[in-house]
This record gives sequence, C-alpha cells and structure tokens, in this order.
Amino acid sequence: MQPRGIAFTIRTAARFAKGLDWRYIIPMTLWNRIERAVEQGLDASRGALDKARGGVKDLSELGVLKFDVMQLERQSMKVLSQLGHEVYDAFNARGQHTVSKNTVGVKELVAELADIERRIGEKEQTIARLRSKEAAESDDTGAP
Repeated sequence: MQPRGIAFTIRTAARFAKGLDWRYIIPMTLWNRIERAVEQGLDASRGALDKARGGVKDLSELGVLKFDVMQLERQSMKVLSQLGHEVYDAFNARGQHTVSKNTVGVKELVAELADIERRIGEKEQTIARLRSKEAAESDDTGAP
C-alpha cells in the first residue's frame, strides 16, 4: 500500500475538484509562503532591472562624453594645424619677423583653442564624476 502524504492528498483533491483554485486545496499557510516568495522574487527582479537601467544610462552618457572629447581633440588638432599654417604664412608670405598671440589671424585661432580646451576640461570633469559615482554604487552593492 502506498503512503498517503500531502502530495497524494493534493493530487487526489485536484482530480476531483477540477474547477477549484489551488489556493483552496493547498493549506493557506503554505500558499501564503509561496505568494510571499514569488512577490519577493519579483521585487528583487524589479530592483535589479531598475539598477541595470540606471547603469546603462550612465554608461551611455559616459560613452557620449568620451566621443565628444575625442571630437573636440580632433577639432583641436585641426585648429593647431591652421595655427601653424597661419604662423608660416606670417613669416613667409607677409614677411613678418615676429608673431605673437595678438597677430591678426593668430589671435582668433588661439581663442578658439582656449575654448576647445575649456570644453574638453568640462567634459573630462563630468566623466570623472560619473566614474566616481559608478565606483561608489559598486562599493555599496558589493559588486566587483
């Protein structure tokens, strides 16, 4: 003869009570524990998804900032090239013996370089702030 445990009782009750909800067949304390465990799992999943969304947003913002810095550095190289060309023209084409940052043509390029360097500095500060925020969050969660 087969032992009559709770599993046997549940299967038997399920065969005879096809329209009944399982919550009425399984004892309420067990059902409450199952519901609570499922709710805790869902809450943990929601929390992980929210954190992942925030991380992806930070990473995408970090990527955009790095790309902007690269573009500004490329622009800086072009302006430096123009500056070199302008200085060369000042010596050879215009016959000047000296060139200063107040020389016509040079003054505008020096100002543009200063503006580019300022913008690069701002973006690098933002990158450093995002990285420190990311490091602080990983320390809080215990992630590697």
